[in-house]
Amino acid sequence: MNIVEVRSFEIEKCVDEASTSEEKKALIHKYIQAIEKDHSSHRIDGTSELFSGMKYVNHNADVHLDHFSGRLVLLDFFTYCCINCIHIMPALHRLESEIPVSEGLLIVGVHSAKFNNEKVEENIRKAIERYEISHPVINDSKINVWNELCVKCWPTLILISPTGKVLFSLAGESHMGLVKLLVESAKSYYEQSGQMTNYELILDPLESWEETDGPSDDLCLKFPGKLAVDDSGERIVISDSGHHRIVIADIRGNVSEVIGGPKSGFVDGDFQSARFNSPQGVCWHGRNTIFVADCNNHAVRKVDLLVKKVITVCGTGVQGNDLEGGKNGLDQPISSPWDVVVGGSPRVPDGRKLLYIAMSGCHQIWTLALHNTDFQKGAEIEMGTCIRYAGSGKEENRNNAYPHKAGFAQPSGLTHCAANNALYIADSESSTIRKMLLRNGTVQGLVGGNIDPMNLFAYGDVDGTGRNVKLQHPIGVQWDSVKQVLYVADTYNHKIKIVDPKKKSCVTLKGMNDGNGNSYFREPSGLSIDPLCKRLYVADTNNHEVKVVSLDDASVTTFSLRLAAKSESTATDRVKLLTGDITPTTVLGLIRCSESQSVSFCLSYGDLHLNWDAPSSWQVSCRCNDSDEYYLVSNGSFGKDSETEITFPVTDITKRSQYIQSVNLCVESILYYCETEGDVCKMLRYKAVVPVEIKSKCDSESVKLSIRIA
Repeated sequence: MNIVEVRSFEIEKCVDEASTSEEKKALIHKYIQAIEKDHSSHRIDGTSELFSGMKYVNHNADVHLDHFSGRLVLLDFFTYCCINCIHIMPALHRLESEIPVSEGLLIVGVHSAKFNNEKVEENIRKAIERYEISHPVINDSKINVWNELCVKCWPTLILISPTGKVLFSLAGESHMGLVKLLVESAKSYYEQSGQMTNYELILDPLESWEETDGPSDDLCLKFPGKLAVDDSGERIVISDSGHHRIVIADIRGNVSEVIGGPKSGFVDGDFQSARFNSPQGVCWHGRNTIFVADCNNHAVRKVDLLVKKVITVCGTGVQGNDLEGGKNGLDQPISSPWDVVVGGSPRVPDGRKLLYIAMSGCHQIWTLALHNTDFQKGAEIEMGTCIRYAGSGKEENRNNAYPHKAGFAQPSGLTHCAANNALYIADSESSTIRKMLLRNGTVQGLVGGNIDPMNLFAYGDVDGTGRNVKLQHPIGVQWDSVKQVLYVADTYNHKIKIVDPKKKSCVTLKGMNDGNGNSYFREPSGLSIDPLCKRLYVADTNNHEVKVVSLDDASVTTFSLRLAAKSESTATDRVKLLTGDITPTTVLGLIRCSESQSVSFCLSYGDLHLNWDAPSSWQVSCRCNDSDEYYLVSNGSFGKDSETEITFPVTDITKRSQYIQSVNLCVESILYYCETEGDVCKMLRYKAVVPVEIKSKCDSESVKLSIRIA
C-alpha cells in the first residue's frame, strides 16, 4: 500500500468516526493542509509527462496539464466491462451535475483496459456513448497512468488538487458518499485559499453515433443487449438497451409494440408511460408474459401483453448488497440483473416455475419463484420469493458441488435445458462457460478459464477443449435442443462459437466473416434460437442491429424492423370461425406438404338446391402450432356448380411464421338451401379440421382433398 492509499484509509476512518458534518469538514481541511505542506507528496505539475501524447477519446482535444491546474480533477480509473465501474457511474453523473466544470470540478475518465478488445479506441468510444458519459475520457491502453499513480483495481478514484497534489485514492464502489464529501470539502478549502482559479474549459465533443451513422427511423436500435424468440417461433422481443426500451416484433420484422424509452427511468404503468434503465436479458413465459432484467434499475420487470402493462416483480430500484435474499420480490434489493430465463425446479425439470436471474452485480445466480415450488435440499418456497440459488458473492471462477460455495465473475448470460435439468452460464469476467445442475446446484466448468479460481485474466481466442479453450468476455449463451450443443456469443472476440457440453469442446462457427477477415459482428451480446433450431438470432450490440445466422450454411443476414403496413398487420387477417364454436367438427386425415406445393380442397354439396338470394359462403383458416388464433387463408362464395375448388400455396400458411411444424386448417361453410324448389329455406353449417404437417420436401406439386359437405 503506497502513502496515498495509507493516508486515504486514515482520513476515511477519521471521517467515519466524526459525529457532525462540521467535524468531518474540519478533519478534511486539516488533512489537505498537511498534504499541501508535505513536499514529498505526489504532485502532477507542468513538468510531468504523465499524459504526454494522449488525446481525449470523446473530444477533439489533446490532454494538456493546463486542463488540470487551478481546479479539482477527479480521475476515474475504469474499464468498460467492469460491473463495479458501471455501478459508480450514476453517482459520478450526479456529482458532475452538482459541481460542474464551471464551478471548479473536472471529472476525467482514465480507461485502463482489462481485455485486449477494450484497448481499441473505437470500442471505448462506443462504451462511452452506451454509458452516456459526457466528461472527457483518456485511453490509458498501455496503463502508464495506472502504474504512475499506483492504481491496483477497478474502479479507483483519485482526486488531484488545483496545485497538482494527489489528495486521495479510493478503490472500489463503496466510497461514493465519502468521495462527494471529500470533493465538496476540498472545493471549499481551495476557494478559501484562493487557489481555485480555473473555471473555464472549452472542449469539442465528438458527435454521437445517432448524430452521424444512426438512421432517423424511430425503429433503429441502439446497443441492443439481448433478445428472445417465443415458443411458437412467431415473435421476437428485443431489449433496445441504449434507448431504454423493449421492442416486440413478429418474425418478419413487423413491430407490434415499443415499450418505454427513449429516456431512462423506473416507472411501472402502460406501455407508453413505463420506463426502463438499460434493460438487458429478456425471456418469454407463455404467450403473453415477458420478463425483463432491468439492469441499471436493479430490478426485474414483467411485461403483460394482455393488459399492456409493465410491473416490477423483483427489486426496489436501488442497488442492493444482500447476498442471501429470501424476501418477497418487491421487498428484495438486488444488484444489476443481466439475464433471465424461465426453467424447472430441482424435482420438476420442465415445470417452468422458477425465473433464474444472472445477478452480475453480486456475482451470483438467483431465482424468483413464479409459483409455490420445490427448491434446494427438499425445501419449498412460496410464489414471489426472490432468493440466491448459487454463488458465494466473491468474484472468482470457482466450481463446487455446494452451490453456495461456488464462485462466479459477473455472470451475464443464461440458457436452460430441461432435458439435462441444467442451467448454462456465460461467466463474462472469468471468460468461461459454466454448467449448473439444478437437481443439486453443483457448478461445473465446461470451457475456458484457468485452474486457479482467482485468475480472471485467462482469456484469448483459442478453440479446443476444457481449459485450453480461451474466450474473451462472453455475454450470451443459447442451448440447441436438436444438436445438443451451446452457441456462445464470444463478445470481445466478435464471434459466435459452438460448445459441446459432453465433449467440453469449443469451435468457432464457420463463415462468421465477410471473406476479408472482417467479422460480421461487433461485440455480440445476446442469442436466441428458433423452435426448429435452424436460425440463431444475434443481438449485434455495437453494430446496433439484430443478425440472423442460418445454422444450415452459416450465412448471416440482417433482421430489419419496420412498422407493419395495415395490409400486412397480423391483426387484420386474424378471423373468427365462420360457423362458431358450437358447430360439430369433423376431423379429417393428416396431410403432409412442403412450402413448394399448393393445397386444393374440392367442396361439394351434392343435390342441394342453394338459395341464390342468400349468401352461401366458405372459409379456410389456419391455426399455427399451439396458437389460439385463426388466420385467414382463403374465403369466398359458392357458385352454381355443385363443386367448388379452393387452391392456395402452402406459403399462404407458412407466412405466419418461418418455423411452423404443424397446422390445423379449418374448412367451414354455411349453405342456405331448399330441399325442393320453392320449399322453405334452411341453413346448413359445416366445419372440418385438417391436420397438416409441414415437411422440408415432398414429391408432388400439390396436395388434393375432396370434402363432401352434404
